[in-house]
Amino acid sequence: MAYTLPGRQQTSIGLSDYLEHIKATVVAADTDSVLASADALRALSSNPTLLVDHLNRELGNLASWQTDNPYLGPTLLLGRGENFTVRANIWLPPPTGLDTQQEQTLHSYEVPHDHTFSFLTIGHLGPGYQTTIWEYDPHTTTGEDVDLHLLEHTTLPPGKVMYYRASHDIHTQHHPPTRPLRLPQPPPPPTPSPLHRTTLLRHPPPPHHPHHPPPHHPQPSNPVRPRQPPRRPTQRPPP
Repeated sequence: MAYTLPGRQQTSIGLSDYLEHIKATVVAADTDSVLASADALRALSSNPTLLVDHLNRELGNLASWQTDNPYLGPTLLLGRGENFTVRANIWLPPPTGLDTQQEQTLHSYEVPHDHTFSFLTIGHLGPGYQTTIWEYDPHTTTGEDVDLHLLEHTTLPPGKVMYYRASHDIHTQHHPPTRPLRLPQPPPPPTPSPLHRTTLLRHPPPPHHPHHPPPHHPQPSNPVRPRQPPRRPTQRPPP
């Protein structure tokens, strides 16, 4: 299932130090290696001038501004290596000036989907979007009928690190009350992969809107709490 990774506040590091740390210590195909880099991501996100510094540097040359950014919507490419990409996603609350259908498509709001790559993500600024998470077994699914196991309804506030598994975890993103920003660090591929959208859900919970009481979510017969990975020594980020 999707992991929530506990940790303590880290001394902040800069983007270049973080990129070098990932290049030197993380094997993207090794889940334990990716999980061990959570503290480094937390240290990066605790840098209060991270985005200001990056934007000032990038805007120094408008001709090259985000020319290698293949992503749609309010996504800022921060850096990439041979087997990883670091980006900042801004999740906009309604209204955004778009009609409802355009907004839903652009941000994948209220659309259950998985990803074809695993990734770490952290809330950087703002309350974070709300998300409902299920898991499924890709080896037993056929066609569009998918048996889903409800895991949790949660948010991604600043400092919270989560790990989503490729082709296992399905989530639906609900509108945030204000503009949050998160830093996802997905392993390969460095270019976007198509989302697998689930078109048939069995007993999905209704979407939660920030100005209405939280809905009652149907629970499985044996509720499962968010799982945390086994403790293991982690490499400290560079000073």
